[in-house]
Order: sequence, then C-alpha cells, then structure tokens
Amino acid sequence: IAQGLSSVSLSDNGNILAIGVPYGGGQSTNTGLTRIYSYNGSSWSQIGQEIVGNSLSQNGFSVSLNNVGDILGHNRYFRNYLKVLDKSKYPTK
Repeated sequence: IAQGLSSVSLSDNGNILAIGVPYGGGQSTNTGLTRIYSYNGSSWSQIGQEIVGNSLSQNGFSVSLNNVGDILGHNRYFRNYLKVLDKSKYPTK
C-alpha cells in the first residue's frame, strides 16, 4: 500500500487512520483509493471497504479526518471533487 501513498490523516486519539493512494486501486493504476483503519490497542483493522475512484480520477489525493475520526473528507486530483462522509456512510464490507 505504501507505493503511491499520497496522504494520511490520524484522529486526535490516534485510533482512526485514513490513507489516500491516488496511484493505485481499481482497474487502472490512476484510479486511486482511500482506506480507513481502526486501532484496537494492539493491531490495526480496515473499517469497511476501500473507497475506489473512477478511471484516472486519482481518488485519495488528499484525505482528512476530523479530530474524533468519524468524519472523512477525501478528494480526487483530476476531477473537481470533494466528498465528505460521516462514519455511518463509510463503505461496508
């Protein structure tokens, strides 16, 4: 996942992490993706599914969590786009 990593954001308590990888994911290397992780005190686990962009959108170019980690903002480089999700809207597995 480190290849193409562009952006990270961590909640204030350090238990929620968002990462943006604009040069990976999906069908194309420039589709991009955003992943959200939770720390339980001993290990990290992914929350829901990764958020994958459209062809050449480079989703995850920038990610930002609020201080609690229950609101995520992420954008795409090539398309004028910003999406904000609250925790109830994080993609489920």
